[in-house]
Amino acid sequence: MADVSDTVVDAPALTLRDDGRRLVGLWMVLRPRLTRPNALVAFLIYLALGLIWNRASVAHLNSVCNCGLPGDPAEFAWSFDWFPHALLHGLNPLYSRAMWTPTGINLAGTTAGPFLAYLLAPVTGLWSAVVSYNVATILAPVTASWSAFLLCRYITKSPWAAILVGVSYGFSTYQAAELGGHLVLGVIFCPPLVALCVLKALDGVLSKRRTVIELAVLLLVQEFISTEVLTTMTVVGALCLLFAFCFASKEGRSRILAVLPLIVAAYGIMLVLSSWYVYELLKAPAYAKNVGFYGYPTDLLSFFTPNPPTWLGGQSFASVTGLYIGGTGETLSYVGLPMILIALHFTFTRWSTRAAKILAGTLVMTILWILGGHLVVAGRWTIWLPYSLIGRLPVFNEVMQGRVALELSLLCAVVLAMWLVRPGRRTVVRWCLAVLAVACVVPDFLVHAGFVWTNPTFFRTNMYKHYLRPGETIMPITWGGFSESPMWQGEDNFYWNMANGYFVYPPPAGWNNKLTADLWADVPTAGDGALLRQFVIQRHVSDVVVQQSELQKWAPTIRQSGLRATATVGGVTIYHVPASWLGHAAA
Repeated sequence: MADVSDTVVDAPALTLRDDGRRLVGLWMVLRPRLTRPNALVAFLIYLALGLIWNRASVAHLNSVCNCGLPGDPAEFAWSFDWFPHALLHGLNPLYSRAMWTPTGINLAGTTAGPFLAYLLAPVTGLWSAVVSYNVATILAPVTASWSAFLLCRYITKSPWAAILVGVSYGFSTYQAAELGGHLVLGVIFCPPLVALCVLKALDGVLSKRRTVIELAVLLLVQEFISTEVLTTMTVVGALCLLFAFCFASKEGRSRILAVLPLIVAAYGIMLVLSSWYVYELLKAPAYAKNVGFYGYPTDLLSFFTPNPPTWLGGQSFASVTGLYIGGTGETLSYVGLPMILIALHFTFTRWSTRAAKILAGTLVMTILWILGGHLVVAGRWTIWLPYSLIGRLPVFNEVMQGRVALELSLLCAVVLAMWLVRPGRRTVVRWCLAVLAVACVVPDFLVHAGFVWTNPTFFRTNMYKHYLRPGETIMPITWGGFSESPMWQGEDNFYWNMANGYFVYPPPAGWNNKLTADLWADVPTAGDGALLRQFVIQRHVSDVVVQQSELQKWAPTIRQSGLRATATVGGVTIYHVPASWLGHAAA
């Protein structure tokens, strides 16, 4: 095993020589006492950090979330309700007409992963989808940190170093940004576990059968959480194996070639078992096509400049982070100057080892992917980059390259762990620098505030049943990133359909016009009244329901459409569409 580890991952704790005999002897004595409880200790540490970070939502599980704008969280809360609802009612879980009625939506092509919804279905059933959303948000950084801990502990055989670097992955800049709205992109415990499984297979620790089974299960779970993360994880993992093969010894290459069929078999099993899902995914429109390549280039300064949620310096660089084209919500690559210097020191001082070459090569390719097709510095497009050659190819044109920062944070955690446990002097200095590197990337645990969900009494109670009939289509105002209507619908057990949505941007083909654009921006403009009348007729809308907070803004447009308020109750105003309008549409 020592030779394999030296060949593939060059784990420092497994390659100590004569100058480290005393350390080896001490380790052999202490190891049984240190390694048995450390997994539980690590989990409890991460759980404590998660509870502190999410304390607002912990105190108000049913009304507050650790998130940003309501649109994204509301759609994920909707999915927590939808998937169990579809299963219990014999509906196709991947296709819903409850949203964007009557057209409907293919959920396989969206970010609505079913795994979390089914896993937390008991919580949703007992309490609500909002509670499930909060539970998932609280546990996401905890499970991510713990899986990174398991990976780094295996590589370094140092539980305490692994506990420290696990924080840099589970509470990274990437994680802080994605948990602000993109829940499924923040549940990232699978990539480290996949890497751990492959390393154990290369070291001969796992049997062939167990390797295939464990990998297939992890891949299936990741697929049903986020196909985007599955894609980026697969590409970066393939790059890492490619560099490992290039730099490995003859024996190491033979072991890699022996494990490759097992990996292929696991992916094959995943595809077979999820063929129904893949079929729907291939049928779904490419909603995000080219968005990753064109929409959110990663600024070079983002690797060095703290994002606003970051603990150290997060509030001091607003003038720089404000220049990011993708905004701080889609610019996720901050790893901090200490981490960068440590990675460079690790690479140059250990370049003779295979691990340094493998990790350096993978890091360079990952960074080039994150940067995209052109180098952007302080919001300005500069030179051409190699990613332009592949950015428009299938798969790559549907992945937002900035989100590959997930793999960057994991690679940095592994480098930090291996650098930290290298035998020699200045151990205290190394630990101080490692703590500083982790402190530079974690969010500010003490000042983070939650977002208060808004659910009008009309929808929160059974009041809606007195004004709406089952199966009717309503048009809530507002739409898009400002709307929580998907959450209202889920909490009402899909009693009513809605002629809007948020999983698709822009609206489905044939829906996109000036009115839908204004609804999306929550800014009514001249001429929207006539378009609104046309819209409710074409989409068979029975009622337009407007939150009180939006009434003053949208009331003139609604009056221009010819609709008149029929009731103001429970925090909303209802505009019932005359039967003559709908009769005209049927005719």
